[in-house]
Amino acid sequence: NSYPVYAEEDGTPLADAWVTLYKVDDDDDVIAHGVTDAAGSVLLNAPIRYAGTAMLTVTSQNFAPYRLEVEVSAPDSRIGYESIAFQDDGWDGTEGNANGIPEAGETVGLEVTAKNFGTSQQTNVHLTAESDDPWVENITGDVQYGTLDAGQSSTGDGLILVAIAPEVQHTWSLHLNL
Repeated sequence: NSYPVYAEEDGTPLADAWVTLYKVDDDDDVIAHGVTDAAGSVLLNAPIRYAGTAMLTVTSQNFAPYRLEVEVSAPDSRIGYESIAFQDDGWDGTEGNANGIPEAGETVGLEVTAKNFGTSQQTNVHLTAESDDPWVENITGDVQYGTLDAGQSSTGDGLILVAIAPEVQHTWSLHLNL
């Protein structure tokens, strides 16, 4: 979600001001910040899922900080994930020891529960994944969720399969873009 902010002082644009938007969003802290351009504008990108009150703070050299409570609305369109479960039990193309933990040499399936956090119905929802992690040998799958009404969750129709290199170390963490 993008939130445009314009900072000025006595009608003159305030360049190089530090702008921060902070909101507690369903027990998650959402913080977006940026610096205003010469025209006093900045576009803050904040993944806010729920309507409510946020705190906007503008600071600049030789100026007192300006704080303002602002109301933010829920986005019309916001699909995210609610949870991820790992399958490694031989089901639907997975290979592993069935402990639900991604480990060296396994092909794990990600069962992603998607949720429509927006306020309107979304159609043709699907999920793919990619990674530039050198320990990820292959990623396949395109999970179809179909239509999700506002607030609805679904596990979709399949798994994202991730093949992990056999040389991966115990402390490795899987990094994916969903």
